[in-house]
Amino acid sequence: MLDSFFCNENFSQSRADPCVYVRNSENEACVTLIVWVDDIIISATSSKLLETVKESLCQKFKMKEWFLGTQFKCNETTIEMSQSQSIDKVLSKFEMSDCKPKSTPCDLGVEKECEYVNS
Repeated sequence: MLDSFFCNENFSQSRADPCVYVRNSENEACVTLIVWVDDIIISATSSKLLETVKESLCQKFKMKEWFLGTQFKCNETTIEMSQSQSIDKVLSKFEMSDCKPKSTPCDLGVEKECEYVNS
């Protein structure tokens, strides 16, 4: 289904890697799609072109701006990455949603000892 959609949108499947699709145009605009399990990475030569492709995908598929549990937000000068949703999920799983953050997991400078018990 995904392959048919990409072909209908004038993407060509890479011969070197069947998970990569590319669409080039005469005005040097290029879009590259990389399929990774149930995720897609989209790269485009302009923000407008990227948004157009994303809108097209959203009309056909349920989309999120996440890749492997990481949210990406891009602008002209930076790429922000956040794993807050994954962290919240783990905290919830272990009933620690109300825990307080700490810069280090234990006090610095405290000597740790480990005792072994033979059974």
